[in-house]
Amino acid sequence: VEIDAKSTMIVKSSVIPVYIHKGVLNGVYQYHLIPTTEYIQDPSKYLIDAPDQAALLFFDRETRKRLSNIEVFK
Repeated sequence: VEIDAKSTMIVKSSVIPVYIHKGVLNGVYQYHLIPTTEYIQDPSKYLIDAPDQAALLFFDRETRKRLSNIEVFK
C-alpha cells in the first residue's frame, strides 16, 4: 500500500494471492501458505497433488478476476 503523506489517502495498493494448502504429516494437519505467483513460476518447489494444484490455479484465476482493479505484487 502506498499512502499520500499529506492527505493520508491510499494512492496505490497491490495484493499477493496466497493459497492455503492443508497437508498431513505424522497424522497432524500442517497448513502451508503458497504464494500463487511463486507456484505458477516454479511448481516444482511445491509438492502438492493434482487436485490441490487445480484448486490453487482456480483460486489464483478467480482472485485476479475479483481484484482486477488492484495490481498483483510479484
